[in-house]
Formats: sequence, structure tokens, C-alpha cells
Amino acid sequence: MFFLKNGIEGYRKVFCYKGVASRRSYFFFGLFQFPMFCLLVLASFYLSSIFQVRSNLQIMSGTVILAVIGFFIILAIGIYTWLAGLAFSVRRLHDIGLSGWILLIPMIIAFAIETVGEGSGAIVNGVFLLGLMLAKSKTDNNKYQPDTISGT
Repeated sequence: MFFLKNGIEGYRKVFCYKGVASRRSYFFFGLFQFPMFCLLVLASFYLSSIFQVRSNLQIMSGTVILAVIGFFIILAIGIYTWLAGLAFSVRRLHDIGLSGWILLIPMIIAFAIETVGEGSGAIVNGVFLLGLMLAKSKTDNNKYQPDTISGT
């Protein structure tokens, strides 16, 4: 139940960059997000097979129009899923006591690696996200976490 709760909460708070996310909720959101990406990849493979026109096969124009509409729907879902993961990662950084702008560092490093042509930029992001998942929460002097104890 906690698995579904965190997945739905992550997609509901897609534009909420305030607050914190615990290690446990970040882990379960990642588990929830993985099947979403798999379904998007499968749907995009299916749509790409529709676009492949062979010389001896005639495809009806209505099928191509539906494939284009499907492509834009999958693109919108993919962007929404990426934004939900970004917001959850920022809230996780807040739980550690860091600013969300720290996420730019591995993105810039991965972009530089991919630009040079090494092709291992995804490894940099994966290692960073693994470290983000394993880091302990900062409870003392955390400016992003509201005080849970009132009156003391």
C-alpha cells in the first residue's frame, strides 16, 4: 500500500518543490516510476513500428494520424513523469539539507560526458540518484524541514 501511496503522491505533487521526501518514500516512488517508463518505452516501440513503411505495404492514412496523436500523448506523459521525478528528487535533497539546484551538477557532468562522446553520462546520473536514495536525512538545522515539535 505504501508503494502505491508514494507513487500517486509523487504524481500529484508534480509541481511542488517545497517540503521534504524521506528515503523510504523516495525509494518507493522510484519503484513506482520504473514500470511507468517501461510502459512508455513499449508504447513508443509500438508507434515506431507503425511509422516504418515498407515498399510493399500500404498503411492507411488514418492509422498514421492515430500514431502521430499517440506519439504526442506518449511525449506528454513522458514529460509529466520526468517532472514528477524531478520534483521528488528536489524534495529528497531538501530532506538531506541541500538545495534542489544540486541536481544540475550531475546533469551538466552527464551532458559534458555525452558531448565528448564517451556515452556513459547515464551512469553518472544513476550513481548520483543512488547516493541520493541512500543518504541519511538531516533533522538538525534543516531550513527546508518544518519543525515537527511545537512549543519547545
